Amino acid sequence: MPGPVTISTGPNVAVLQYPSQTLGYAPGIDAFVALPHNSAVQLASGSFGCLAIVDDGTTATGFSGLTGHATPCPVPGSYSWYLGDTVGFGTDPNGIGIGYSALRDEWVPAPQNTFTTVRPTYEAMFLDTPAGSYAFSARQGTWSLLPGQLGAEVYQGAGALYGYTNPSSVDVFDPVLGRWSSIGTGPSPALSVWRLTGIAHDGTIAYGYCLFTNAWEAVPLQGTVVTFRAQDLVGYVETTTHYHMFSANGSLTNYARFPEFSRFVVRGAPLHHVQTGIPGSFVVGLFGFQDVEMAVPPYGIARVDPATAIPIAMGFIPASGMLDSQIMIPSGIDWKGIEFAMQDVVFTPQNNIILTNAQVPYIW
Repeated sequence: MPGPVTISTGPNVAVLQYPSQTLGYAPGIDAFVALPHNSAVQLASGSFGCLAIVDDGTTATGFSGLTGHATPCPVPGSYSWYLGDTVGFGTDPNGIGIGYSALRDEWVPAPQNTFTTVRPTYEAMFLDTPAGSYAFSARQGTWSLLPGQLGAEVYQGAGALYGYTNPSSVDVFDPVLGRWSSIGTGPSPALSVWRLTGIAHDGTIAYGYCLFTNAWEAVPLQGTVVTFRAQDLVGYVETTTHYHMFSANGSLTNYARFPEFSRFVVRGAPLHHVQTGIPGSFVVGLFGFQDVEMAVPPYGIARVDPATAIPIAMGFIPASGMLDSQIMIPSGIDWKGIEFAMQDVVFTPQNNIILTNAQVPYIW
């Protein structure tokens, strides 16, 4: 197109402003898309930033570098913007607040318009309100409330896990599932968060949470705590006598093109369904579209709705201790944006039955 051009870029989105036209580029579909012209442009940054807000002062349009869709905000207004990698939030002088998901191409009004603080993370937005903390998940397109008086917040702006420590509990928001997850602790717990992993302790027990397993784990501590820390995929609590290590990966995991946080799986590519365990164990995969949290004693926790799950025999774990089953994801556009839950049932040679952790891949 002739004429000078102003190019604004983020890690996974670009906007090109020509004298007579404005175009957005979406690397997720390798396409240019017409956007409202003569508008102010703000782009997400971070490690994955994939959205742009194109705002003419009255109507804002969210543009996703993943889906290539330009979605006008349904509530006109003069907004100020907060942007995370995959999520946006606008506030206007009338107290209106509205969230935008670049994963779902959706605008969702905030349920509470009286808020004191707005904080974006990788794929969530947080509002401190008189009712508690409202969290908006870009994965689910929903708001979730942590009610009551808020404790000390712990988070990393470039990360995806956000938490609070309270007098006898720790709360973290899981943007993959779109809900708060809480665990009771001893008095005065401490929490460390890095990207998608959280490590907490109360001096007696250590606790770990990760967005790859979506569940709390706990272990009794031996010795007196010296230090503790969360990292990308691991964490530790050091005591005077022991190192207590936490792995962010469960026995069931997957490989994906974008491994952090959401573990996006690309259409037309294989999903690596990886189960580790005792060689000779037989693995049955459970696949469904509804995640649950249902105790099934003595086997563990069911995390895929057993009423709708589809069982698939994955095979025996080989001598290496790792069964890597590749599931080809169709390339059709109808698969874009679909997420599903998967969990394994492992039958060991010792006649034990084990329910593994779950995974919730996102396809685009």
